[in-house]
Amino acid sequence: MYDIRAKTWAIMVLGEIVMENIISFFQEIFMLKENNSTKIGLADFRAEETPVERKKSRVNHTPKELRLSDLMRKGSC
Repeated sequence: MYDIRAKTWAIMVLGEIVMENIISFFQEIFMLKENNSTKIGLADFRAEETPVERKKSRVNHTPKELRLSDLMRKGSC
């Protein structure tokens, strides 16, 4: 009975270590590290985009002429 508990405990500890290594490996591959100041993997080749300033244009719409028939039609709905 003692031997089974020891083996079970060893397998659990080994499984945790393996899972931590697998998670760390995928974080390095997909560049998901928490510290963004240091770049790893392919992050060195990623271009940092700068925001492009666009012109703000104002379009002045002249008010459309209102007819009495249009007002009557809108009022009846």
